[in-house]
Amino acid sequence: MPESTHSGSGKLRSPLNASAGLGVACPERPPGRAWHDIAGRRGERYGAAMAVDADAVAAAVAATWQHLAGGLPGAWTLRDGGALAWVSGVALPTLNGVWAERADPDPDAVAGLLDRVQAAGLPYCLQLRPGASAALAGLAAARAMSLETPIPLMITQDPAAVTRARRPAGLELQRAEP
Repeated sequence: MPESTHSGSGKLRSPLNASAGLGVACPERPPGRAWHDIAGRRGERYGAAMAVDADAVAAAVAATWQHLAGGLPGAWTLRDGGALAWVSGVALPTLNGVWAERADPDPDAVAGLLDRVQAAGLPYCLQLRPGASAALAGLAAARAMSLETPIPLMITQDPAAVTRARRPAGLELQRAEP
């Protein structure tokens, strides 16, 4: 059964994917361990305790879209068959579409989700993960969709590598004001 989240008055909002253990927690430090200084610099901390694979990142992206939809008037999400449909109400294709949570979501579910997103009347996209089936590529082709720009999905296979990273010489970071 698809899981949905809607915003706006009179609509039901279901919880985020609790069965997958997803949630938001922002402790001051990871339980049972201390933060690590990045490259020995105080104030710049990284607290990853485990590797994060592509499945975990894709599920977190889907949960983030669901959470964001709850705060936007008229926005909605629908999860089905290993994919998430999300409509933000903003006329940008990357803010409306279907995202694969699994490497190879159910093609029939993806087709149904694309139909619902298309019915919203906004530009939309289909974002698939590497290794997706030919059936999913066929769905995109049948809708005259083409790859415009690959969007990387970054994972952390070795959290310790982050703490060993050094700032490149000449790199300067500045906070941008809103």
